[in-house]
Amino acid sequence: MTAPNTHRARLAARAAANGYPLLALAPHLAVMAGADAWGRYTTRASTDDIRRGIQALAARPALPIATPATATMTTTTEERRQPVPTQPKHSISHSQIEQFTQCPRRWKLTKIDRVPQAPVAALCLGDAVHQAIEADGTAWITTQKRLSYPQLIHTFTQALDTRLAHDDPTGLIADEQRFQLKRKGMAALHAYVEHVQARYQPLAVETPFDFPLPDDVEDGAATGWRFTGRIDAVTRPDGGPGTIVDWKVLGKPWNAGDEHGKEQACAYLLAEQVRETLDAPASRVTFITLPVVATPDGEGYACVPDARPTTRTSEQVRMYARHVASVAGQIEQACASGDFPARVGPLCGWCGCLGACSDGMRWLREHGRAPAVPVMRAADGNDMTA
Repeated sequence: MTAPNTHRARLAARAAANGYPLLALAPHLAVMAGADAWGRYTTRASTDDIRRGIQALAARPALPIATPATATMTTTTEERRQPVPTQPKHSISHSQIEQFTQCPRRWKLTKIDRVPQAPVAALCLGDAVHQAIEADGTAWITTQKRLSYPQLIHTFTQALDTRLAHDDPTGLIADEQRFQLKRKGMAALHAYVEHVQARYQPLAVETPFDFPLPDDVEDGAATGWRFTGRIDAVTRPDGGPGTIVDWKVLGKPWNAGDEHGKEQACAYLLAEQVRETLDAPASRVTFITLPVVATPDGEGYACVPDARPTTRTSEQVRMYARHVASVAGQIEQACASGDFPARVGPLCGWCGCLGACSDGMRWLREHGRAPAVPVMRAADGNDMTA
C-alpha cells in the first residue's frame, strides 16, 4: 500500500502542475485513496472527510483549462445528450436492438408509450464517469494536455449531479446511495489516472454515426431504416491500425473471454466500415473496463482497469448487420399488430418500466422476488407493487 504521505505528495504535485492547488481545493481528498501494487484503490479518509471533500469539489467554479478545450468540452457534453440529427423513416441503435430482443414490452413502454422510468443508479454513475473521461480525451485532442485528477473529479461530480437531477427529480435514489456513487466514481477515475491516462491518446471522442442499413442486408419489412449510435473514442496505437475504444464502468470484473461475445463490437466495426473516418477503418475494438467493487473490509472501493481487445471477421459484421435489419423488421411487425409481449424473468427486477408492467410485477410476486430498482407509479397513479 502506498504510504499516505507519498500519495498525498503525488496528488498535490499533479494538481499544482495543472494550476490548481490540491489542498486549497479539498484538503480531505489528499488522503482519500492509496494504491497497492495491483492498482487497487481504497478510501482512507473517514466518511465525514470524504463528504466534505466532495462538497468542496462541487462548490468550486469551473476548473481553468485552455480556452479551445473548454469550449470544445462544453459543446461535446451538451451535444452528447441530443439525438443524432437525421430525417430517416425509422432509426435504430444497438441499445434498442438489445432492449427489444430482451423484452418487446419494455421497448414499447420506453419508445412509444414513454412511461415514467425509475432511475438506475449504475447508469447515472457510468454516464458521469464517461463524461469525465470524454473531457480528458477532448483536452488531449485540442491541447495535447491532460486533466488532473481534481479536474476529472470536478467534471464527474457536476455530471453526476446533473444526471441525477434529470433522472431522479423526486429523490428515489437515497442520499446515502448518491454519496456512494460519488465514492465509486472517484475510485474509477483514480484508477484511470494511475493506469490508463498516460497511454490513452484518442484521435476522436464521442463520435456519432448515422447511416442507412445496406441494401443487401435489409429484409423486406425493414426497408428505409437507419442505424445510429456513438463511438466512445478512436485511437491508433503506435501508428498502427485504428482501434475503437469503449469504456465500461462495471459492478464486477468481466470473466475471461467475455469481450469476444459482445455484439456491441460488431456494431462499432459496422459503423466504422461505413463511415471510413480514418485512412483505414478501425480493425478492432478494445473494451476498457473499470470494475468498481467494495474492498474486503467494506470501508472503500477497489478498481483495477482491464483492457479487453477483440476483433470480428467481415462475415461476423455482415451477420450482425442482418440481425439489425431483422430486428427492425420485427419492430415494424409489432407496431402493425400492436403485439408487444412481455418476456418475464429475473431481469424484470431491474426494469425501469416495471411500474407500468403488470406481467413483470406478477412474475416477481409469484417467484418471491423484490424489485432491485425503485418502482415508478403507473400512469393511472396506482402503485403496481400493491
